[in-house]
Amino acid sequence: MKTMKLLGWTAAAILGSGLAAGLGGCAMTPQSQSEASTDASFEASRATPLGVVVTDEDGRVPRGGATEVETSCLQALMGKRYELVERAKLSSLVINELRFQQSGMTDADAVELGKLANAKAMLLVQVTDLQSVQSGNERSLITFTRERARLTMRIIDVQTGKLLWLASAKGTNSVFGGSEPIELVKKLATDTIAKLPATGDSASPLATAAR
Repeated sequence: MKTMKLLGWTAAAILGSGLAAGLGGCAMTPQSQSEASTDASFEASRATPLGVVVTDEDGRVPRGGATEVETSCLQALMGKRYELVERAKLSSLVINELRFQQSGMTDADAVELGKLANAKAMLLVQVTDLQSVQSGNERSLITFTRERARLTMRIIDVQTGKLLWLASAKGTNSVFGGSEPIELVKKLATDTIAKLPATGDSASPLATAAR
């Protein structure tokens, strides 16, 4: 009888381990929603060169995560044919202007930074929420993680300080095994930029689109 129980426990452990390995890192389809408003005077062709800065005032984003989000934004903008300010140039300016990092970047700061970088407009991406809650413990064969993220985006005219485009996005995801919540933020950023008019598009009336 003891031998049968031992075999039963061993089989269950092997089955559970295999299931965990098979599901580990697998994510369900993320759920996301975003809204974007475009000013009637906005013309994408006149908003380039465009500078991109990702801010995380409360330290929600893991180390290196802001750079990953910025990369996703730059790639999405290139797909929209935007001319972009050199990344290294902007990074250097942000590092040298310590008050941007200490107090967060305001629209006025973005205008000043944009002028220094010779940009016509600045895209500010702010991560406002990023959480990852994992269920299970060291004895669990399978762990389950729930992720949540929110961000806002705004494009500001460097010459006038006018808000040209405003967007917000939120999303959730469920993951078996380990969690990389920054991937959810990157998806939200890419999906939201998809709402941005491409260069060559005519000016859009002030409107709100939701998904």
